[in-house]
Amino acid sequence: MITGIFYALIGIAIIILMRSVTTFVHEMGHAIPALLFTKDDVIVCLGSYADVSGSKAIKIGRLIIYFRLNVFGWKIGLCSHKPINNYLHEMIVILGGPFASLCLAIVTLILVLGNNLNDGLMSLATLFILSTGFDFFTNIIPTNNALYLFNGNITYNDGQQFVNLWRKSNLPEAFFKAKEAFNNEDYKTAKDLLESLIDQNYIKDNINRLLIDTYIKLGEFDNAIDNMTKYSSEKKLKTEDNAKIAYIFYELGAYEKALNYIDNAIHYDYKNAFHLYQRGLIKEKLEDYNGAVIDYRAAATYNEGYADPYASMGRVYFAMGEKATAKEFLDIAIQLDNNQPDAHYYLGKYYDDKNETQSAYDHFLQAEKLGCKEHGLEFYLANLDSDLKNKS
Repeated sequence: MITGIFYALIGIAIIILMRSVTTFVHEMGHAIPALLFTKDDVIVCLGSYADVSGSKAIKIGRLIIYFRLNVFGWKIGLCSHKPINNYLHEMIVILGGPFASLCLAIVTLILVLGNNLNDGLMSLATLFILSTGFDFFTNIIPTNNALYLFNGNITYNDGQQFVNLWRKSNLPEAFFKAKEAFNNEDYKTAKDLLESLIDQNYIKDNINRLLIDTYIKLGEFDNAIDNMTKYSSEKKLKTEDNAKIAYIFYELGAYEKALNYIDNAIHYDYKNAFHLYQRGLIKEKLEDYNGAVIDYRAAATYNEGYADPYASMGRVYFAMGEKATAKEFLDIAIQLDNNQPDAHYYLGKYYDDKNETQSAYDHFLQAEKLGCKEHGLEFYLANLDSDLKNKS
């Protein structure tokens, strides 16, 4: 029995190794052309969707590769780079991954057919070919299932990205200028160009989506929801559309409406950590603290290393008067991501209550540096700074 378990573990280890290798080759198929067509760093993540915490980094020129030991994420990988504004170059980068997988499968097949392998090696080679074929077909066949990155952004598989890019090929030049302006964070120019296209009756999916995103970036949430409402009356809402509407209503302070839409998003994607976290924020605003904690806990469970839910749980427990529990979650948030303004703010309040002046001041100061918008921060800093000067 022990021997059987040993062989089973060896087999699992071999499969994970194979999948890691084929995933790496696939992502490098994206990375190499991206290095040719951009001037900035190109990042390849293995074992996560852009979560570099706990990863080992290798830097080769402008190429940065993050390896993360993730037994359950052996098929997960991502290549990220700065936006490419050239249509043909973008298409090459998208197709580079599936092309690399296909080439690896063909080369392996040729080597197998050209050599007389024993049964063991033939089995391993067959598994490797199946692994590369899996990468090719699961990426080249378009699917509308969104992939949520560690930072909450959305992407799609290579086939769907290619289809989306192809649909843009007949759009007017002004759209591509607007997209370039958006990528360069010139949102005012992007808005003007896109609104002009709408006025000319270019009512197309890509134009509407980019205009809505532009309104959100500019903080024009009324315009965003008006456009989204018109858009939703003509199109069936996707999961991410429901989440986006929920975010807009949240920013407008319409929390009940926000809750309805985020519930719709979670109904179809109940393990999505970002949607669960968003619902937690909404419930917190509605003072449903127990419900908020449940969603924050679920978000932290489904996205290992996600610091925001821990910081928010700390904030909620602080509001409920459970300060010791709050500190536990705030400490975890800081360990995962030291750039958490709310976590530093509430740790500052915790230490201030304990009359630990220096620790309180340090956390409040860090919260200020990180752009914390919590009410009373300046007051706390001024009082603590005075106390520290008096003590010295």
